Amino acid sequence: MSQTRGPVTVFSRHVVLNDFAAALLAGLPDNFELARPVAVICGIHNNFPRAVYKTHFTIAIQTEQLLDENAKALWGLRRPRIRKTLLKHLWHADLLLDLSPSNRAAYRWFPRFLQRRLRFGPHIFPQRAADYVPASSSRAVFIGELNARRTRLLEGLSTEGVDVVSGGLYGPALYSAIEANTGIVNIHNEAGVYTEYPRLLLAVNAGKPVFSEPLSKEFLPGQHYFGLQASPSQTELARVYRNMADLLTREYCFAQFLHRNVDSSSQQRTSDRQMLRP
Repeated sequence: MSQTRGPVTVFSRHVVLNDFAAALLAGLPDNFELARPVAVICGIHNNFPRAVYKTHFTIAIQTEQLLDENAKALWGLRRPRIRKTLLKHLWHADLLLDLSPSNRAAYRWFPRFLQRRLRFGPHIFPQRAADYVPASSSRAVFIGELNARRTRLLEGLSTEGVDVVSGGLYGPALYSAIEANTGIVNIHNEAGVYTEYPRLLLAVNAGKPVFSEPLSKEFLPGQHYFGLQASPSQTELARVYRNMADLLTREYCFAQFLHRNVDSSSQQRTSDRQMLRP
């Protein structure tokens, strides 16, 4: 599937990533311009036609968690053929954006000229976040696939309870389903210290704060998000949401990332190819 806004076309091949792609484009300002058209590949574990890379300046986005902040290997690094997949996209794309700085060590064995194409950080957020949306319910909402760990932790939360949206709702229907809730619950797929940035993008677009297990070091509990057992007031919900939204839109704006990188990297692939000539 491809979606376009202005000079940016985003390619994705899964319903969840289609939603992610739409959110990326919606976060661009009106009348957004770049020096050249750009293709953005969402989810490099899927295969895309070679023509995408040959006919566009291409940025591939790596969304999987490979390592946590303590260098613990996570499920993304255990995927079959993960190194071959990373190498493929580093070779064919002009830039590869890995959302998690903790994943940096996973690329240490690549040639240096390919490492120059790497960018790290969750640069996927809109220029302007949605306003805080007050809750009409005392319940939070979990969005994502359930496993034994997530189910156990959800069952242990406060007696107020948590609504669960596990598949089947996307786009406007998903935002409508979470509008009444106090915030979005984030439970890691497996134990570790890391951040599910696409879920934070959903929260910023929905105007909702996040209740979570420990996130990456740039986020402070009580300032940018709540712990899972927190019971904040409406004033606290609005304050913490605004702190999170301000940080993400200021430091990790997708439009700013495109402006910083597209022009300066335009000749990178050509010069790298020249380095390999005998």
